[in-house]
Amino acid sequence: MNIWRIIQILFPFCVIVPLGIYLYHYLRRSLLFWGCKPERLAKGIAALGAMGLAVLALNLWGIGAIVVLYLAGVSLILDLIYRLTRKRIKAKGKGESIYRSGLIPVFATLLLIAYGYFHMTNIVETGYTVETQKNVGNYRVALITDLHFGTSINGEKLQEVCGKITKTDPDLVVLGGDLVDENTTLEQMQEAFRIIGTTGSKYGIYYVYGNHDRSRYRQQPNYTEDQLAEAIEAGGIHILADEAVPIGEDLILIGREDASVRTRKSGEELTAGLDSERFLLLADHQPVELKQNASLGIDLQLSGHTHGGQIWPLGVVNELLGINEMNAGQKAIGAYQVIVSTGIAGWGYPIKTEGAAEYVIVDIKGRLSS
Repeated sequence: MNIWRIIQILFPFCVIVPLGIYLYHYLRRSLLFWGCKPERLAKGIAALGAMGLAVLALNLWGIGAIVVLYLAGVSLILDLIYRLTRKRIKAKGKGESIYRSGLIPVFATLLLIAYGYFHMTNIVETGYTVETQKNVGNYRVALITDLHFGTSINGEKLQEVCGKITKTDPDLVVLGGDLVDENTTLEQMQEAFRIIGTTGSKYGIYYVYGNHDRSRYRQQPNYTEDQLAEAIEAGGIHILADEAVPIGEDLILIGREDASVRTRKSGEELTAGLDSERFLLLADHQPVELKQNASLGIDLQLSGHTHGGQIWPLGVVNELLGINEMNAGQKAIGAYQVIVSTGIAGWGYPIKTEGAAEYVIVDIKGRLSS
């Protein structure tokens, strides 16, 4: 049983009930401040409001749940601050009314949601440089991952992004998985790969599957695996599922099947017989098996999956609990380097309060001139 399934089971009992009780006290206090009388009426309205907000939060994968959790979280932080500074506040006669009005959590939540929407829709370019001591040339690699087409980005916006990537003049485009998911329609899926296929590059576009692309978390998928593969290939995109291909004269691209697939080959199987004098570039949707990949002589791994946490503070929690081996950014283990993108969009929620929406441009600098 994975961590998300455990969260789904425990969430109603361990979170929703305490959340409802807390929201009742928050609403009751605010209503009384604003003159709702008699107190019995304020209690009744607060109880109904708390129940409604708690029910809204039951759908953990809905934006309503994020709004309610942020509202309660900000209010709780404010409560703790008030408890610690209550004597000082009362002595100065300032701040008590602001606290009891309940407005700060509302305004803070609105700002967080607005920031998250901007963060999701404002797609930025993130650049990295990877230097190698191998006698290879220079390569520019563009990485697009975790598009989750249909959540927050439409065809027009995607075309704009692909145009920007083309202008960077990449040698190679890597699609790191989860370009579509369970909520993407058949028409949207076909549109996404048709547009992505227009991205210009010297050696082509290569794709590795993520854990959502095949829509395995839905009983009645909007498209079949065959339809998905047909759309990818119709866009002139090469699928790599546990195989390696040479790129140019001195680079080998290894595309792994997603870690959620039990039958995927081992790293040893995939690297056996490869020319170690060439630059070995690994594309794997999830940033896993990093130490093992370092021992196999991989030079660079490109991954996504994490969304950089997407909804704060999930990224912080993931790092503390070790749910992902790496959350985002660049990391070196000896000569082996890993780059994990936060993704060009996100899953489920149309907001991103943690981790920028990005596509990645990686410049590989070898000892030979290009």
